[in-house]
Amino acid sequence: MNVKVVIGLTDDEVGLLSRSVNGRGGFESLLRKLQGQMQSTGHLELDVSDVKKIVQYTYKYGSGGFEGRTGAVLAALRRLSDALKFPA
Repeated sequence: MNVKVVIGLTDDEVGLLSRSVNGRGGFESLLRKLQGQMQSTGHLELDVSDVKKIVQYTYKYGSGGFEGRTGAVLAALRRLSDALKFPA
């Protein structure tokens, strides 16, 4: 099953994600992929694999510069999750 979600990023989140990426590691590859999936409107299309990697990198490696960039995407995913919660 190929599930995709499109999330809206704030201007600050777009700015963080749009910064140049140096290096060729897995984290840098993920950032480049996310940059390629970001639309000019500030919307970002993610699949389940992207979300898993974002969570993994954000929590596994702490709060450095790169992790802050994926943390911005994770914040947008949290807003989506909050919006989907049903009242009790």
